[in-house]
Amino acid sequence: MKKLTTYTLALITALQFAACSDNDDILTPSGYNDDFFGVPADAVGPEADLRREFLRKTGSHLLFTDTLRSTLIGVDPNGKNIYEHETIDFAWNLTSYDDYYDWKPSYLKDNIENKRKSADLFRENIMPHINGSSMSPYSILLLADLEIYDDWNYDFVPAVTTSCWRCLAVNVKGWIEAQSAEETNKHTIAICKALVSDKFTYNCNEAKPWFAISDEYYWKYVSDHIEDWEGGDMEAIYSLGFLSYDEDWRGRPNYDEFNGTSNDFEDFFNALFDRSEDDFTAEYGNYPIIMEKYRFMKELIEKTGYKF
Repeated sequence: MKKLTTYTLALITALQFAACSDNDDILTPSGYNDDFFGVPADAVGPEADLRREFLRKTGSHLLFTDTLRSTLIGVDPNGKNIYEHETIDFAWNLTSYDDYYDWKPSYLKDNIENKRKSADLFRENIMPHINGSSMSPYSILLLADLEIYDDWNYDFVPAVTTSCWRCLAVNVKGWIEAQSAEETNKHTIAICKALVSDKFTYNCNEAKPWFAISDEYYWKYVSDHIEDWEGGDMEAIYSLGFLSYDEDWRGRPNYDEFNGTSNDFEDFFNALFDRSEDDFTAEYGNYPIIMEKYRFMKELIEKTGYKF
């Protein structure tokens, strides 16, 4: 132990001496100023023009593949070129790496019309909600389809978005296949929900003050708080600030429960995106606790940078 301590102190002293030496060159990481998210200066054609226009209008880079660059590094024994590919790794966050993350992207390939349509839909329907805020992504990867591995079910499941700290990938399948404005709007809402859910979920610290409003009721029997409860009296449920409740699976009203935290959060979260404020207020405006929770959650979501 004494020798180890001596060697450690010697190493620290040597490093400090080296760091303070006036004769050593300052090390600069290679590629420090390279940014491979942008369109190469010599790139021409409709896709290059589309990506440059998107950046100019939104401030975010537009991508259609997760490969940022391919560099020729040699030739194999059969004379075939060997390339090194730099790709976006969605398992990386700013300070962590998800060892279990896996995904299956499908690309828009060479269909310039679908690329242009998808870019226009994102710019017109999503950017107004996030542009100029902390939610505005550095780059946006538009995909024909997207699946992410679910380690609970041990299988890949459909996904609307996935993201890392420099890129947001968006599944545009629902937009491209939409046959009506209603279907287009449905996919737009799904994307907006996914964007906000990346920053605001029922178990995040920011949501804790919201839960305090109804904390005394979560998971409690309704009959313990509503006199003569026989089930189905939604007026009584609304008066205590809930949009729904958990009915006993055997149909016994005495065992009906108020929602738990996750279900209560989901009810109000979905209401903010699925309905207009005027529509919601018309139905629940006479219930002060519901309106307090609705407006408070809206305020918390807006603090993420999202604009309703």
